[in-house]
Amino acid sequence: MATRSPRHKKPVTIIELPEFEDEAKHRLDANSLRALYLLLAENPLTGTALPGYPGLLELGYAGHRILYAVGSSLSKVYLLRFMEPGEPLAPPTSTEGKALRKALDKLIKAGILLAVREALKEPLKQLWEWLQDLF
Repeated sequence: MATRSPRHKKPVTIIELPEFEDEAKHRLDANSLRALYLLLAENPLTGTALPGYPGLLELGYAGHRILYAVGSSLSKVYLLRFMEPGEPLAPPTSTEGKALRKALDKLIKAGILLAVREALKEPLKQLWEWLQDLF
């Protein structure tokens, strides 16, 4: 779904993976989901970068933890899944964590995902705002 925020002229496409879409039906009402889309359209980098997982962000929203990734052009947001509060993400050194990191690295190298790290978030946000002002 392409969503235009009131501030930005260029649309951001929100892509729900099937697991997220199924869970969203039970966790968020239509207004909350729309508000989430607008929040991410306004600032795709609003979440917290997860150490050890470049490209993966976490957002606390409406009492839920949401994992998502941002496309390399900042024009796509991939909603991946919900996590329970306190539910740990697999450590990057575990078998599951290594597989996830390998998949993220491939998507980053292919230019599909942005390699978001906490130290880069502020300059990326500034670049995002500057680019949006151009369009």
